[in-house]
Amino acid sequence: MKELLLSFEIVAPIFLLIFLGYFLKRIKLLSKSTIGTMNKILFNVLFPVLIFNSLYSATFEQAFNLRVIIFTISYLLIVFALAMIIIPRLEPQNAKKSVLIQGWFRGFTLLFGFPIVSDLCGPESTALLALVVALAVPLRNVLAVITLELYSDTKPSIRVMLKNIILNPLIIACAAGLAAMAFEFDMPTIIKKPMEDIAKVASPIALILLGGFFEFSKVKNNLKQILIGVLGRLVITPVIFMGAAILLGFAGIELASLLALCCVPIGTSTFVMSHQMGGDSELAVQLIVIGTIVSAVTIFLWIFALKQLALI
Repeated sequence: MKELLLSFEIVAPIFLLIFLGYFLKRIKLLSKSTIGTMNKILFNVLFPVLIFNSLYSATFEQAFNLRVIIFTISYLLIVFALAMIIIPRLEPQNAKKSVLIQGWFRGFTLLFGFPIVSDLCGPESTALLALVVALAVPLRNVLAVITLELYSDTKPSIRVMLKNIILNPLIIACAAGLAAMAFEFDMPTIIKKPMEDIAKVASPIALILLGGFFEFSKVKNNLKQILIGVLGRLVITPVIFMGAAILLGFAGIELASLLALCCVPIGTSTFVMSHQMGGDSELAVQLIVIGTIVSAVTIFLWIFALKQLALI
């Protein structure tokens, strides 16, 4: 019952914000043009500040764990490679391919991970997860830019791809956050406080916009793609990599942190970046919303199973 309550407490607030966005659109307080404008603000300002703050507040010294570092990087690169091999054979449309590939390796670790690890292992145990986030955020964003460029309507260009990686606001934020962490930069309070406030509103605004973008009537157009994306993100890859983590001897805080990496639903950044770079943003929204619904069950089952095995 405790595990079920934990899953509900994590997922319910997310759904309330998504529903709020859908409701605001229905009563015409949220228009498509507003969603488009706000999405640009999310991509260029709010999410970069959120990413920078999450990295700036972490320290490698507090949670350096070479095994977890190697596993995190290996997991992301292997899942990316698997998605690049499998999904083009299942989906012919480039705009949908780029979203599905992202959906397999991009997760809601920032929003789901910290509550999961904190509740499972205590508030003081999230330092290791901060290290996982510090590794996953920049790598996921670089892989996402590569994916979107490869499957854009124009012929892929290495020069353009590198330019888009270097100039991507999310990747710039990753680089700045890692630099601030490495050099232990002490940000003045007059700057730090407003940036913390901005970081706090980034995810809620993204969820509200998701609700405004979501159309129940259009889900039937992407049933096959939703099945591929959700199964890949929440069933197939978690079974493979959580199984590997257990066989490699991970347990406790380490395993809880990897749970937050591998088993959380598709992240809002998939929608934000796809909307800006030519991916199928409608499919991205559907994968996020439906994936979040399914994750209420899958996260509960993972927590219950790992608790029963006394691994966390």
